[in-house]
Formats: sequence, structure tokens, C-alpha cells
Amino acid sequence: MITSDKKIAIMDNTLREGEQTAGVAFSKEEKIDIALKLDQAGVDYIEAGFPAVSEQEFNIIKKVNSLGIKAKIMALARTSKADVDLVYEAGCHGVTFFIPTSEILLKAKSNMSGIEPQKLIESSIEAVDYAKRRNLYVAFGAEDSTRTDFEFILRMYKAVIDAGADIVAVVDTVSRLTPVDTYNMVKEMKERLGGAPISTHLHNDFGMATANTVSAVMAGADQIQTTINGLGERAGSPSLQECVMAVKELTEYDFNHINTHIFKELSNMIIKYSGVNFSPLMPIVGENAFSHESGLHASAVLNDPKSYEPFSPDLVGTQTKFIIGKHTGKNIVKHILEKTFHIDEISQEMLQSVVKEVKEKGSSARLNYDDVFKIYSDIKRRNKNV
Repeated sequence: MITSDKKIAIMDNTLREGEQTAGVAFSKEEKIDIALKLDQAGVDYIEAGFPAVSEQEFNIIKKVNSLGIKAKIMALARTSKADVDLVYEAGCHGVTFFIPTSEILLKAKSNMSGIEPQKLIESSIEAVDYAKRRNLYVAFGAEDSTRTDFEFILRMYKAVIDAGADIVAVVDTVSRLTPVDTYNMVKEMKERLGGAPISTHLHNDFGMATANTVSAVMAGADQIQTTINGLGERAGSPSLQECVMAVKELTEYDFNHINTHIFKELSNMIIKYSGVNFSPLMPIVGENAFSHESGLHASAVLNDPKSYEPFSPDLVGTQTKFIIGKHTGKNIVKHILEKTFHIDEISQEMLQSVVKEVKEKGSSARLNYDDVFKIYSDIKRRNKNV
């Protein structure tokens, strides 16, 4: 595969969007740990929170800014000078503006019902101009932009870019995009805005957040927004781990600046701090992501891991696991006894006896490597007593 030299930036939203997951609230210490680990992972931007929420939130964001990390710290703001002032006073590198633009959101928000579209553009220009005069990097997103008239979004984005916005985003607030839609929207937006930098803020209501993010990258997006483990409102956001590995493995683009080797560690940290447990089937870092039970599959993996693994588990800080059960074959039993318990000489008769008993017990209970060794030891002892 021919690779592209273009660097795709990552803005991780775990500390803000991720904390909006139902039932999740990170402590100050946890937010600091997460920020430090994200920096170790090499993400370009960290959205640390929404300072207008509370004095406590403001102080936490200010603390994150004092850590001296390489990632650039961003904070969320409405298009108001007061919100910009809080972002600036917290010491952030930049501001992430949001303003609702779809008819349904404008009607649903009582303070914005009936507002004229031009007023939205004017308030956006004023906010961007004010932020730039504060020397802030400006990321601008029209909330629910995928349910807003596209021509209006283009007009708004051209206006804020002219006012100094550094990047504008496709914001798919309630997941109205398919991968094809995402590709077409990003590509057309990129072309009609004269190549201006494009970001994505997507959601996972239909399980397509990762696929849509990959499509956006392929269409020319310059930045993607993610969360660890895909935390976020409702069904969540694009997963940092999934997006990075999918882009690396499936497209011409890469994330060479991202330290993927700590992805499993990062995932475990978020599970611990959020209290949100994920399915073992979660891609990339889930418990089953590199697990094998079927005898034929497991044997093939022993011969060549690429046969049934999309990439080396070492790349994301995990390892191949063989699950012991009714589908386990003799090659895996032999491998476990030899490599884990250092049993060098196993007769075919003994091996067949162990496999038979493993399959029988594995039909009603999940076994582990120690169980295999115990079965082996019990059979060996019984044979001696015959």
C-alpha cells in the first residue's frame, strides 16, 4: 500500500464528551491521570472540559494546563465572550466553539427559538474574532450540522474562517451520516471552502462512528475527534483505538506519531475510572480481540498469527490468548503444556486423553491454563495407579 505523508491530527474528547457518558464523572485526580496518559499516547489536542459548567470544572482545566504536557489543551465554549474569557483564563491553547444550527435544535433551545440565521453567523464571527484577539487557536463546529442546510453551513464556515477560525468541523450530533455520506460531505466541504482544515465530531448511535471517521480521513479530513473506548453521549463517540488502528491498517494514511502500544493500558484506565465495562467483543483492546478457541483457527494462529489476527497484538499492548473449551484442539493443549508448564515429552495417547477430558469439561464450564495442567496431572497420576 502506498502511504501518504499527510499528518492527521487527533483531538481527544474523553475529558469532556467522554464525561458526558451517562453515569460518568471523573475526579480531578482521574482527569489529570487521563490527560497525562493521553499525552503519552501522543494525541495532538486534548479537550479538557467546558469551563463555563462550574468553578470546579474551570479549576480542573486550569490544573491540566499546568502539567506541562506536549498536547495542546482545548476547552469547549459557546459563542460568547464570557465563555471565551474562561477558556483564556484557564490557560488553554485554544477554544472549541459550538453553536446549534439545525431547525430542530434551535426550536428545542428556548433562548434560541426564532433566531434569524444571519444572527447566528454574526454572533459566530464576533466570537471567533474575540478569541483570535485573545491569541487562541479556534476550532469551530456547527452543532447538528448534518441536519442543517448544507449551503448555510458552508456560508457560516466561510464567514468564521475569514474571521480567523483555524479549523471547522462536520458535527454529526445524532448520527445521520453513513460512511458514504461522510466521505461526500467532507470532500465537498473541503473543496468549497478552498482546502480549509476540516475536523470531525461524530457519534455512534448506529454503530458507524469509526467507519464514518475512517471515511472522513479518506476524503481529506485534517483532524478527527475521538474518545478512549468510545465513551460519550448516548451510544458514544468514535473510539480512539479503533480509529487509529483502522486508519493505519486499512488506508494510505498513518498515525506514526501515536503510541499505540499503550492502548490496552489506556483502555483499562478508563474502564476503572468511568466504571463503564465493555463487551469482550470490543474491537482492538477487548478481551476477545485476540482470543482463539476453535481448534482449527488456534492451530493456524500457532503456525502464522496473521492467519486469524488482523495485526500483531503487541502493537496495542495486548497478547494472543487461547480460550480453553469444547472447541479446543490438541495443538493448543500441546502448546500450553509445553510453553506454559514446560512439559517436553507428551505421548500422543496422553495428549488425546487430555484433549478428550478438556472438551468434556469445557462443555459445561470455562477452563483456564491451570485447568489443562490439572487434567494432565490427574490423568498421569491415574495411569501410574493402574
